[in-house]
Amino acid sequence: MQKPQRIILLMVFVLSAVGAFWWRMSLESAAMPATESVATITPTPSATQPETANQGTSKIASHTLTATAAATKALDLAQSQLELQLKEYDFGLMVEGVNGLLADTNNYWAVYLNGEYAKVGIAELVLQAGDRLELRYETISL
Repeated sequence: MQKPQRIILLMVFVLSAVGAFWWRMSLESAAMPATESVATITPTPSATQPETANQGTSKIASHTLTATAAATKALDLAQSQLELQLKEYDFGLMVEGVNGLLADTNNYWAVYLNGEYAKVGIAELVLQAGDRLELRYETISL
């Protein structure tokens, strides 16, 4: 199998797995009670000036935001501080770019909650006061 075909096959597999996971988690989050609290948002310094580093040809960027109120939607928090490029898929929204840095065939935007890979997509993720939302530009490793 040629390298471009492997990359496409890997991307299809990863997107399918992420989509299935998000769908399952969205069913669980639908059972959560709705609240009407207003969130106050406090960005960390990296929200306006991302941490960046070059490791060989790999680009790494990270934006960390902190919720100061319960029931803060991660997507609302991120959109209030960052310029997001989003794409709608059958499984939900996917972050394709942050502040102009777009995902490509080698890199993607990963969503982390309190330092751990998020179990749901950014649109389904609900934060509590003190939770840290991080968007990391990571290299896809085969």
